[in-house]
Amino acid sequence: MAIQFSSWLELIDMGGHGIFVWTTVSVSLLIFLILVLLPVSAHSRTLKNVELNMEFEARSLQNADADK
Repeated sequence: MAIQFSSWLELIDMGGHGIFVWTTVSVSLLIFLILVLLPVSAHSRTLKNVELNMEFEARSLQNADADK
C-alpha cells in the first residue's frame, strides 16, 4: 500500500478538494456522534425516571401502611 501524499499539507489540501472532503467527513462524523449519543442519553433518562417512580411507589406504600 503506497502513500498517496508527500506531506500533511498535501493530504489536507487534497489537490484543492480538501475543503469539500473534510467538510463531508466532519458532517458525517457529527451525524454519527449524534446518532450514538441521543439514544444513550434517552436510555439514561429512562432509567432515572424508572428509579424515581420506584422510589415514589415505595414511599406511597409506606405512607399507606402507616395510615392503617
